[in-house]
Amino acid sequence: MISNHRVTQSDIAKEAGVSRTAVSVVLAGRSEPVIAQHTRERILATAARLGYSPRFVMSADANATKNLGFITRDVEADGNPDIYYRRMFDGASRIAQASNYHLLLSFYQGDLALPDLVLQRKVDGLIIGDALRCSPEWIERVQRQVPLVLLNTYADDMEIDAVMPDLSGGMRKAVEHLVMLGHGRLALFGVVEPHPQDRLFVERIAGFHAALTKFALPDDPAYILLPPPVERTFAEIDACARQALRQWAALPAPPTAVLCLNDLFACRLLGVAKELGIRVPEQLSVVGFDGVPFAEHVIPALTTIEQPYADMGQTATRLLLERLEGLERPALQVRVQLTLLVRDSTGPAPVTDLASALRPALVTA
Repeated sequence: MISNHRVTQSDIAKEAGVSRTAVSVVLAGRSEPVIAQHTRERILATAARLGYSPRFVMSADANATKNLGFITRDVEADGNPDIYYRRMFDGASRIAQASNYHLLLSFYQGDLALPDLVLQRKVDGLIIGDALRCSPEWIERVQRQVPLVLLNTYADDMEIDAVMPDLSGGMRKAVEHLVMLGHGRLALFGVVEPHPQDRLFVERIAGFHAALTKFALPDDPAYILLPPPVERTFAEIDACARQALRQWAALPAPPTAVLCLNDLFACRLLGVAKELGIRVPEQLSVVGFDGVPFAEHVIPALTTIEQPYADMGQTATRLLLERLEGLERPALQVRVQLTLLVRDSTGPAPVTDLASALRPALVTA
Protein backbone atom coordinates (compact mmCIF):
# COMPACT_ATOMS: atom_id res chain seq x y z
CA MET A 1 0.00 0.00 0.00
CA ILE A 2 1.40 3.36 -1.03
CA SER A 3 1.10 6.07 1.61
CA ASN A 4 2.39 9.49 2.68
CA HIS A 5 1.69 11.09 -0.70
CA ARG A 6 -1.10 11.47 -3.20
CA VAL A 7 -1.47 8.30 -5.25
CA THR A 8 -0.61 8.94 -8.90
CA GLN A 9 -1.29 7.04 -12.08
CA SER A 10 2.38 6.09 -12.16
CA ASP A 11 1.96 4.43 -8.76
CA ILE A 12 -1.00 2.46 -10.11
CA ALA A 13 0.95 1.43 -13.22
CA LYS A 14 3.86 0.15 -11.13
CA GLU A 15 1.62 -1.74 -8.70
CA ALA A 16 -0.49 -3.30 -11.46
CA GLY A 17 2.45 -4.13 -13.70
CA VAL A 18 1.17 -2.17 -16.70
CA SER A 19 2.19 0.93 -18.61
CA ARG A 20 1.39 4.47 -17.48
CA THR A 21 -0.45 4.97 -20.77
CA ALA A 22 -2.71 1.98 -20.10
CA VAL A 23 -3.61 3.40 -16.70
CA SER A 24 -4.40 6.80 -18.20
CA VAL A 25 -6.61 5.29 -20.89
CA VAL A 26 -8.60 3.12 -18.44
CA LEU A 27 -9.09 5.81 -15.80
CA ALA A 28 -10.21 8.25 -18.49
CA GLY A 29 -12.96 5.82 -19.45
CA ARG A 30 -11.71 5.30 -22.98
CA SER A 31 -12.40 1.89 -24.55
CA GLU A 32 -9.35 1.20 -26.73
CA PRO A 33 -9.61 -2.47 -27.82
CA VAL A 34 -5.86 -3.01 -27.38
CA ILE A 35 -6.36 -3.11 -23.60
CA ALA A 36 -7.76 -6.48 -22.54
CA GLN A 37 -10.73 -6.60 -20.21
CA HIS A 38 -8.81 -8.45 -17.48
CA THR A 39 -6.10 -5.76 -17.63
CA ARG A 40 -8.72 -3.03 -17.42
CA GLU A 41 -10.25 -4.71 -14.36
CA ARG A 42 -6.83 -5.10 -12.70
CA ILE A 43 -6.09 -1.40 -13.19
CA LEU A 44 -9.43 -0.32 -11.70
CA ALA A 45 -9.05 -2.70 -8.75
CA THR A 46 -5.51 -1.46 -8.08
CA ALA A 47 -6.63 2.17 -8.23
CA ALA A 48 -9.38 1.47 -5.72
CA ARG A 49 -7.06 -0.47 -3.39
CA LEU A 50 -4.45 2.28 -3.39
CA GLY A 51 -7.07 4.95 -2.78
CA TYR A 52 -6.53 6.82 -6.04
CA SER A 53 -8.33 10.17 -5.98
CA PRO A 54 -8.82 12.06 -9.24
CA ARG A 55 -8.65 15.83 -9.07
CA PHE A 56 -12.33 16.58 -8.76
CA VAL A 57 -13.34 20.24 -8.75
CA MET A 58 -17.09 20.50 -8.23
CA SER A 59 -17.40 24.19 -8.85
CA ALA A 60 -15.50 24.36 -12.13
CA ASP A 61 -17.87 24.27 -15.07
CA ALA A 62 -15.06 23.08 -17.33
CA ASN A 63 -14.86 19.85 -15.32
CA ALA A 64 -18.61 19.20 -15.23
CA THR A 65 -19.75 16.07 -17.07
CA LYS A 66 -23.48 16.85 -16.83
CA ASN A 67 -23.88 13.22 -15.76
CA LEU A 68 -25.28 11.86 -12.51
CA GLY A 69 -24.71 8.30 -11.34
CA PHE A 70 -27.25 5.91 -9.83
CA ILE A 71 -25.65 3.02 -7.94
CA THR A 72 -27.69 0.03 -6.82
CA ARG A 73 -27.15 -3.65 -6.12
CA ASP A 74 -27.24 -6.05 -9.04
CA VAL A 75 -30.67 -7.56 -8.34
CA GLU A 76 -30.57 -9.79 -11.42
CA ALA A 77 -27.36 -11.38 -10.18
CA ASP A 78 -29.20 -12.22 -6.95
CA GLY A 79 -31.95 -13.90 -8.94
CA ASN A 80 -34.58 -11.37 -7.86
CA PRO A 81 -36.66 -9.15 -10.13
CA ASP A 82 -36.03 -5.43 -9.80
CA ILE A 83 -39.45 -4.23 -8.67
CA TYR A 84 -38.25 -1.34 -6.51
CA TYR A 85 -35.20 0.42 -7.89
CA ARG A 86 -36.45 0.60 -11.47
CA ARG A 87 -39.19 2.99 -10.31
CA MET A 88 -36.72 4.95 -8.17
CA PHE A 89 -34.39 5.23 -11.16
CA ASP A 90 -37.23 6.36 -13.42
CA GLY A 91 -38.22 9.08 -10.95
CA ALA A 92 -34.61 10.24 -10.60
CA SER A 93 -34.15 10.24 -14.37
CA ARG A 94 -37.11 12.58 -14.92
CA ILE A 95 -35.66 15.21 -12.61
CA ALA A 96 -32.17 14.79 -14.05
CA GLN A 97 -33.40 15.26 -17.61
CA ALA A 98 -35.41 18.33 -16.64
CA SER A 99 -32.15 19.82 -15.33
CA ASN A 100 -30.18 18.87 -18.47
CA TYR A 101 -28.35 15.97 -16.82
CA HIS A 102 -27.98 12.37 -17.93
CA LEU A 103 -28.48 9.62 -15.32
CA LEU A 104 -26.08 6.69 -15.61
CA LEU A 105 -26.84 3.33 -13.96
CA SER A 106 -24.15 1.21 -12.31
CA PHE A 107 -24.00 -1.57 -9.72
CA TYR A 108 -22.42 -1.84 -6.30
CA GLN A 109 -19.56 -4.33 -6.54
CA GLY A 110 -18.48 -4.49 -2.91
CA ASP A 111 -16.54 -2.35 -0.49
CA LEU A 112 -13.13 -3.07 -2.02
CA ALA A 113 -13.73 -0.99 -5.14
CA LEU A 114 -14.92 2.52 -5.75
CA PRO A 115 -17.55 2.77 -8.50
CA ASP A 116 -16.09 2.90 -12.01
CA LEU A 117 -18.21 6.00 -12.65
CA VAL A 118 -16.19 7.76 -9.94
CA LEU A 119 -12.77 6.38 -10.81
CA GLN A 120 -13.23 7.31 -14.44
CA ARG A 121 -14.63 10.77 -13.57
CA LYS A 122 -17.81 10.20 -15.57
CA VAL A 123 -20.25 11.81 -13.12
CA ASP A 124 -20.64 15.03 -11.16
CA GLY A 125 -22.56 13.35 -8.31
CA LEU A 126 -23.99 10.03 -7.19
CA ILE A 127 -27.22 8.59 -5.84
CA ILE A 128 -26.50 5.40 -3.93
CA GLY A 129 -29.74 3.50 -4.31
CA ASP A 130 -29.01 0.62 -1.98
CA ALA A 131 -26.58 1.49 0.82
CA LEU A 132 -27.84 -1.24 3.11
CA ARG A 133 -24.86 -3.49 2.35
CA CYS A 134 -22.29 -0.71 2.04
CA SER A 135 -19.95 -0.02 4.94
CA PRO A 136 -19.78 3.55 6.32
CA GLU A 137 -16.09 3.54 5.38
CA TRP A 138 -16.94 2.84 1.73
CA ILE A 139 -19.60 5.57 1.69
CA GLU A 140 -17.10 8.02 3.18
CA ARG A 141 -14.50 7.13 0.54
CA VAL A 142 -17.01 7.78 -2.23
CA GLN A 143 -18.16 11.03 -0.63
CA ARG A 144 -14.58 12.34 -0.70
CA GLN A 145 -14.67 12.04 -4.49
CA VAL A 146 -18.12 13.34 -5.46
CA PRO A 147 -21.24 14.72 -3.78
CA LEU A 148 -23.73 11.97 -3.09
CA VAL A 149 -27.18 11.21 -1.69
CA LEU A 150 -28.32 7.97 -0.07
CA LEU A 151 -31.65 6.59 -1.28
CA ASN A 152 -33.81 4.15 0.70
CA THR A 153 -31.48 4.31 3.69
CA TYR A 154 -29.35 6.70 5.70
CA ALA A 155 -25.98 6.64 7.44
CA ASP A 156 -25.73 7.28 11.16
CA ASP A 157 -23.26 9.91 12.36
CA MET A 158 -22.42 11.05 8.82
CA GLU A 159 -23.08 14.45 7.26
CA ILE A 160 -24.79 13.19 4.15
CA ASP A 161 -28.15 13.79 2.47
CA ALA A 162 -30.52 10.83 2.57
CA VAL A 163 -34.05 9.92 1.47
CA MET A 164 -35.86 7.19 3.41
CA PRO A 165 -39.47 5.96 3.45
CA ASP A 166 -41.35 6.43 6.72
CA LEU A 167 -41.60 2.69 7.34
CA SER A 168 -42.74 3.04 10.94
CA GLY A 169 -45.46 5.46 9.87
CA GLY A 170 -46.54 3.01 7.18
CA MET A 171 -46.98 0.26 9.75
CA ARG A 172 -48.98 2.63 11.94
CA LYS A 173 -51.38 3.30 9.04
CA ALA A 174 -51.83 -0.43 8.49
CA VAL A 175 -52.58 -1.09 12.16
CA GLU A 176 -54.97 1.87 12.32
CA HIS A 177 -56.85 0.53 9.29
CA LEU A 178 -57.34 -2.82 11.01
CA VAL A 179 -58.35 -1.22 14.30
CA MET A 180 -61.03 0.78 12.48
CA LEU A 181 -62.37 -2.53 11.13
CA GLY A 182 -62.70 -3.86 14.67
CA HIS A 183 -59.61 -6.07 14.84
CA GLY A 184 -57.99 -6.38 18.25
CA ARG A 185 -55.49 -9.25 17.87
CA LEU A 186 -52.87 -8.61 15.19
CA ALA A 187 -50.12 -10.96 14.03
CA LEU A 188 -46.88 -10.21 12.18
CA PHE A 189 -45.34 -12.52 9.56
CA GLY A 190 -42.19 -12.61 7.44
CA VAL A 191 -39.28 -14.89 6.60
CA VAL A 192 -36.45 -12.54 7.51
CA GLU A 193 -33.20 -12.26 9.33
CA PRO A 194 -33.16 -8.61 10.40
CA HIS A 195 -29.75 -7.00 10.69
CA PRO A 196 -29.33 -3.75 12.65
CA GLN A 197 -28.25 -1.98 9.44
CA ASP A 198 -31.13 -3.43 7.40
CA ARG A 199 -33.64 -0.75 8.24
CA LEU A 200 -36.13 -1.94 5.64
CA PHE A 201 -37.24 -4.72 7.98
CA VAL A 202 -36.01 -3.50 11.36
CA GLU A 203 -38.03 -0.30 11.16
CA ARG A 204 -41.16 -2.12 9.99
CA ILE A 205 -40.97 -4.48 12.96
CA ALA A 206 -40.36 -1.62 15.39
CA GLY A 207 -43.23 0.33 13.80
CA PHE A 208 -45.58 -2.62 14.29
CA HIS A 209 -44.80 -2.84 18.01
CA ALA A 210 -45.07 0.94 18.43
CA ALA A 211 -48.48 0.95 16.72
CA LEU A 212 -49.77 -1.82 19.00
CA THR A 213 -48.78 0.32 21.97
CA LYS A 214 -50.40 3.41 20.46
CA PHE A 215 -53.74 1.65 19.99
CA ALA A 216 -53.52 -0.31 23.29
CA LEU A 217 -53.52 -3.70 21.53
CA PRO A 218 -51.95 -6.87 22.98
CA ASP A 219 -48.33 -7.37 21.92
CA ASP A 220 -48.27 -11.14 22.27
CA PRO A 221 -45.02 -12.88 21.20
CA ALA A 222 -47.14 -15.84 20.09
CA TYR A 223 -48.55 -13.63 17.33
CA ILE A 224 -45.07 -12.76 15.98
CA LEU A 225 -43.65 -15.33 13.57
CA LEU A 226 -40.48 -14.18 11.79
CA PRO A 227 -38.40 -17.31 11.05
CA PRO A 228 -34.99 -16.70 9.42
CA PRO A 229 -34.55 -17.81 5.81
CA VAL A 230 -32.49 -20.87 4.95
CA GLU A 231 -33.27 -21.80 1.35
CA ARG A 232 -34.70 -18.41 0.30
CA THR A 233 -37.31 -20.02 -1.93
CA PHE A 234 -41.07 -19.65 -2.42
CA ALA A 235 -41.50 -23.18 -1.07
CA GLU A 236 -39.77 -22.16 2.16
CA ILE A 237 -42.02 -19.09 2.55
CA ASP A 238 -45.08 -21.27 1.96
CA ALA A 239 -43.94 -23.79 4.57
CA CYS A 240 -43.38 -21.00 7.11
CA ALA A 241 -46.79 -19.48 6.31
CA ARG A 242 -48.44 -22.88 6.78
CA GLN A 243 -46.73 -23.31 10.14
CA ALA A 244 -47.70 -19.79 11.21
CA LEU A 245 -51.39 -20.24 10.37
CA ARG A 246 -51.57 -23.55 12.21
CA GLN A 247 -49.77 -22.19 15.26
CA TRP A 248 -52.05 -19.16 15.43
CA ALA A 249 -55.17 -21.29 15.03
CA ALA A 250 -54.08 -23.46 17.97
CA LEU A 251 -53.95 -20.46 20.34
CA PRO A 252 -56.78 -19.86 22.83
CA ALA A 253 -57.38 -16.48 21.18
CA PRO A 254 -56.09 -16.57 17.58
CA PRO A 255 -55.25 -13.33 15.76
CA THR A 256 -57.96 -11.93 13.49
CA ALA A 257 -55.57 -10.17 11.11
CA VAL A 258 -51.94 -10.50 10.02
CA LEU A 259 -49.53 -7.85 8.76
CA CYS A 260 -46.73 -9.09 6.52
CA LEU A 261 -43.34 -7.44 6.20
CA ASN A 262 -43.65 -7.24 2.43
CA ASP A 263 -46.09 -8.03 -0.36
CA LEU A 264 -44.33 -11.24 -1.37
CA PHE A 265 -44.82 -12.74 2.09
CA ALA A 266 -48.44 -11.58 2.08
CA CYS A 267 -49.21 -13.08 -1.33
CA ARG A 268 -47.66 -16.43 -0.42
CA LEU A 269 -49.64 -16.43 2.83
CA LEU A 270 -52.84 -15.78 0.86
CA GLY A 271 -52.11 -18.82 -1.29
CA VAL A 272 -51.50 -21.05 1.73
CA ALA A 273 -54.63 -19.74 3.46
CA LYS A 274 -56.71 -20.75 0.41
CA GLU A 275 -55.06 -24.17 0.44
CA LEU A 276 -56.04 -24.63 4.11
CA GLY A 277 -59.61 -23.50 3.56
CA ILE A 278 -59.26 -20.14 5.35
CA ARG A 279 -61.49 -17.46 3.86
CA VAL A 280 -59.80 -14.05 3.47
CA PRO A 281 -60.99 -11.60 4.70
CA GLU A 282 -64.05 -13.29 6.25
CA GLN A 283 -61.94 -15.32 8.70
CA LEU A 284 -58.58 -13.56 8.53
CA SER A 285 -57.56 -10.16 7.17
CA VAL A 286 -54.15 -9.83 5.49
CA VAL A 287 -52.09 -6.68 4.85
CA GLY A 288 -48.90 -6.45 2.80
CA PHE A 289 -46.18 -3.81 2.56
CA ASP A 290 -44.46 -2.11 -0.42
CA GLY A 291 -47.21 -1.74 -3.03
CA VAL A 292 -45.62 -3.86 -5.77
CA PRO A 293 -47.61 -4.18 -9.02
CA PHE A 294 -48.56 -7.85 -8.66
CA ALA A 295 -50.27 -7.24 -5.28
CA GLU A 296 -53.48 -5.99 -6.90
CA HIS A 297 -53.76 -9.03 -9.19
CA VAL A 298 -53.81 -11.80 -6.56
CA ILE A 299 -57.14 -13.14 -5.25
CA PRO A 300 -58.28 -11.48 -3.11
CA ALA A 301 -56.52 -8.28 -4.16
CA LEU A 302 -54.03 -7.37 -1.45
CA THR A 303 -54.47 -4.42 0.89
CA THR A 304 -50.98 -2.97 1.27
CA ILE A 305 -48.83 0.00 2.24
CA GLU A 306 -47.50 1.60 -0.94
CA GLN A 307 -44.08 3.21 -1.10
CA PRO A 308 -43.77 6.18 -3.51
CA TYR A 309 -40.62 4.89 -5.20
CA ALA A 310 -40.64 7.39 -8.08
CA ASP A 311 -41.14 10.30 -5.66
CA MET A 312 -38.23 9.06 -3.56
CA GLY A 313 -35.99 9.01 -6.64
CA GLN A 314 -37.08 12.52 -7.57
CA THR A 315 -36.42 13.83 -4.06
CA ALA A 316 -32.95 12.29 -3.97
CA THR A 317 -32.08 13.87 -7.32
CA ARG A 318 -33.26 17.31 -6.21
CA LEU A 319 -31.07 17.09 -3.09
CA LEU A 320 -28.07 16.11 -5.21
CA LEU A 321 -28.64 18.95 -7.69
CA GLU A 322 -28.80 21.41 -4.79
CA ARG A 323 -25.35 20.25 -3.72
CA LEU A 324 -23.98 20.56 -7.24
CA GLU A 325 -25.36 24.08 -7.45
CA GLY A 326 -23.36 24.99 -4.34
CA LEU A 327 -26.25 25.34 -1.89
CA GLU A 328 -24.85 25.57 1.64
CA ARG A 329 -27.06 23.80 4.18
CA PRO A 330 -26.85 21.03 6.77
CA ALA A 331 -27.29 17.47 5.58
CA LEU A 332 -30.95 16.47 5.31
CA GLN A 333 -32.62 13.16 6.12
CA VAL A 334 -35.96 13.29 4.29
CA ARG A 335 -38.71 10.88 5.36
CA VAL A 336 -41.23 10.20 2.59
CA GLN A 337 -44.81 9.35 3.62
CA LEU A 338 -46.39 6.04 2.58
CA THR A 339 -49.95 5.41 1.41
CA LEU A 340 -52.51 2.81 2.52
CA LEU A 341 -54.13 1.02 -0.46
CA VAL A 342 -57.32 -0.67 0.73
CA ARG A 343 -58.32 -3.69 -1.36
CA ASP A 344 -60.19 -6.97 -0.83
CA SER A 345 -57.91 -8.80 1.62
CA THR A 346 -59.10 -6.83 4.66
CA GLY A 347 -62.54 -6.66 6.18
CA PRO A 348 -64.35 -6.44 9.52
CA ALA A 349 -63.15 -8.58 12.40
CA PRO A 350 -64.54 -12.10 11.83
CA VAL A 351 -67.33 -13.82 13.69
CA THR A 352 -65.94 -17.27 12.81
CA ASP A 353 -62.34 -17.21 13.96
CA LEU A 354 -59.20 -18.82 12.60
CA ALA A 355 -59.36 -21.74 15.04
CA SER A 356 -62.78 -22.76 13.73
CA ALA A 357 -61.57 -22.52 10.15
CA LEU A 358 -58.55 -24.72 10.77
CA ARG A 359 -59.91 -27.16 13.36
CA PRO A 360 -60.00 -30.13 10.92
CA ALA A 361 -56.46 -29.39 9.80
CA LEU A 362 -55.26 -29.10 13.38
CA VAL A 363 -56.73 -32.46 14.29
CA THR A 364 -54.99 -34.21 11.39
CA ALA A 365 -51.72 -32.25 11.57
